[in-house]
Amino acid sequence: PRHRRIDALAMLARSNILQPAVLAALAEEVAAAGLVEQANDYYTRAGQVYEAMGVQVPAELVRDVAALQIVTSRPQAAQQMLEALELRPEPEVAGVGPALSIAAMDAVMLRPLVVDQGPARTTAAQRSANLIRARGIVPLHRALGGLSPLPVPADPTVPVPETALPDVLADAQALAAKDLAPDRIPWRQRYAVALSNLAWLDVFVRGQPTDDKVLEALALLVPPESHAMARLRGWQQWRQGDADTARQTLGTIAGDDALAAMGLLLIEAESGTDVFDAAAEVRNRHPGGLVGAFLGEGLEQFDARVDPAADEAQVRQALTTLPSLLFDLLDPSKVRSFYTLQAVPRSVRNEYGQPLIVEVQIRNSGRQVLTVGPEGLLRPTVRLDGHVRPQGEQGLLIPGAAATELWGTVRLDPGERIEQAVRLDGRDLSALLAQRPHETVTVTGDVTTNPSLVQTDQGTAHITGPAGQTQRVRSGMTRPGYMLNFGDEGMAGELAQRIERVRVGEPLERLRVAQWAMGQVEMIRTAAGQTRQDGGPPEDIAAMNDIASRITNPLSRAASALRLSGPDAAANAWVKYSAAALLPEGDGRNRLLRDLLGAGAYESRMVGLVGVARLVSVDEEADRLLKPLAEGDPDPSVRKLAQSLVRAQREQAATQPAPTTNPASQTGN
Repeated sequence: PRHRRIDALAMLARSNILQPAVLAALAEEVAAAGLVEQANDYYTRAGQVYEAMGVQVPAELVRDVAALQIVTSRPQAAQQMLEALELRPEPEVAGVGPALSIAAMDAVMLRPLVVDQGPARTTAAQRSANLIRARGIVPLHRALGGLSPLPVPADPTVPVPETALPDVLADAQALAAKDLAPDRIPWRQRYAVALSNLAWLDVFVRGQPTDDKVLEALALLVPPESHAMARLRGWQQWRQGDADTARQTLGTIAGDDALAAMGLLLIEAESGTDVFDAAAEVRNRHPGGLVGAFLGEGLEQFDARVDPAADEAQVRQALTTLPSLLFDLLDPSKVRSFYTLQAVPRSVRNEYGQPLIVEVQIRNSGRQVLTVGPEGLLRPTVRLDGHVRPQGEQGLLIPGAAATELWGTVRLDPGERIEQAVRLDGRDLSALLAQRPHETVTVTGDVTTNPSLVQTDQGTAHITGPAGQTQRVRSGMTRPGYMLNFGDEGMAGELAQRIERVRVGEPLERLRVAQWAMGQVEMIRTAAGQTRQDGGPPEDIAAMNDIASRITNPLSRAASALRLSGPDAAANAWVKYSAAALLPEGDGRNRLLRDLLGAGAYESRMVGLVGVARLVSVDEEADRLLKPLAEGDPDPSVRKLAQSLVRAQREQAATQPAPTTNPASQTGN
């Protein structure tokens, strides 16, 4: 039953109001129940959701809403919608080029109905017919003939030139062929709709017979039992003056086809029969939609109005499943009355390399259940935008610095919450911080639910999507810098103490110090390389390299002392690799790599293999380091990786010189 379908659609919409297709389907069902004003409200809501999502309202929805505006005596509103739809660029049809969509061709038929009866309507109908010929039929005709598409004016307001009807019979015969190419099968339906709409404009709106060739061509493209074909034949017979034959033709389908039934009523009224009661029944078969708009127009003279259906009470009860309050979620200023969003940093002070963790909480502060998930009201993705403010500098915005997914529930009942720790410093923000080890930086951020991307004139922009909100992280997070100034007598001692933590600190501290060292050395070497490129003094370059060596040499010694066994093996392996990456190619680097390759833990040997692949450019040395593992490593994963690296290294050596991968040589040593 209809009220159960409406109840099911209302429940779907209640679970997530951001489903415009569901709202449109609900509006269609409500309109069919004769509640056209309520249906108009739901159609309007569907359009609002599309707009809030930054998605163009589909032509099908524009058509249906415009038709309902005509039904509810709002011709100006309908005209605005239909004009805006005509100004849209025509979609590309595969193999055809730009052409009117089926929904757009339907909408073109409605244009005359928003114009008063008389010469103005006749002119509007002629214009609509020409538009269907020029932009609906001719593009398909040219494609069938192997011709290129006609150019489309850049200005959509330019009038469409008067266009003659092409050879539609030949086109229809080609499209009806049994051996029609599969990619052309969709053309058949488009062509049939264009012909059908063209004929309807003639027989209904203009009140005259249509070109017989149009109906002959249409008959080739639709099934023999097609109601649309029988309806148009009956109307054609009437307009040609054969009312008796028209009665017979329309009578065979009038029970199932409201437009055919309307034709019968108009024929009977023309002969003086009282059809007022019958007109009311036919009018209420299709209260809304395209058919409803034509029924309302054709039967208006009989005072036929839309009445609520017999199941009105049940339909209204079913609609209570969807509280109107939920539509407040489309108003950004009211979203916080449904749920609150908070973001609090786990730690205000964060050392170099320490992740910037934010505790995010979403709490249902309203009275409605909120669904969470890919199809829920709250989508699981949360976006974090970073705001970085180096000391003494203007702040930097890192849009979309990180994104994470919420998990743990698919619904939030009133009072319930989701709490999750998320990392603010994603790839771009983390890289920015890594490049500034010497600066004290303050980082804050914004957390956004239901994030969205839109295209603007400036490119892609991050926005807060419908039912989403954005909140600033409650307080900033400070990352202290470490400025190297060897003119300071105490600096050497401080640096030695810091690097000593690689040897005696906790595993996490060792990793962070190694990461800090890599950041400092990379910054120094980049500056040295730029100085050399700019033709700077050699003594300045030498001084920079000396500063870098005061980090790399003690780091290498500390890393060499680390053991690759026990619970700290993984952390120690990464520290050794980091130290090796900072050393110039040679014995010092290779010694650290041999430590990794000879370790008992297979994870350490894997790290060593990666180190050889990335850091050793001399073929013979790489072969010496890899060969023992490729031939006899006890772990099959290590052995297989080593064999692959040996094979790749030899293939590369056979085709081209191996590239230099020495970081030190690339930056000014």
